[in-house]
Amino acid sequence: MAEVERLRRDKERRDLKLSNQRSHNAKLIEVLEDQAGAWFRATMLRRYVRAPRRATGEGRFQSILGDQKVDFLVWAEQYVNQLDPLHPAPRVPELMPGPTWSFRSDSATQEQIARLLGRHWPQTYKVPAS
Repeated sequence: MAEVERLRRDKERRDLKLSNQRSHNAKLIEVLEDQAGAWFRATMLRRYVRAPRRATGEGRFQSILGDQKVDFLVWAEQYVNQLDPLHPAPRVPELMPGPTWSFRSDSATQEQIARLLGRHWPQTYKVPAS
């Protein structure tokens, strides 16, 4: 009986150690996935920003930011660079999401995914030709 009890305790220790290792790895996996997600998003957006630059040449793509006119593509590059975890540009507080004290609702997440998948394309404006 003592041998059975010893084997049971050994198995519990191994199981606990494995559980702890999985927990520690899960934290790093989450960091990796967050980093990769930010990089992927930045890569996708950067590719888009290059496309209208090619289409418009050196033309400016005017947009309104608050009460001032800005070159949309310059603004977009700044946003993408600060988003990209591999780019040296610092984070810009004005471009960061505001603090939230609760989780995003499913509808907010679905809305963001819909935007990134191009679901709202009929509402987008066309880039002016050069």
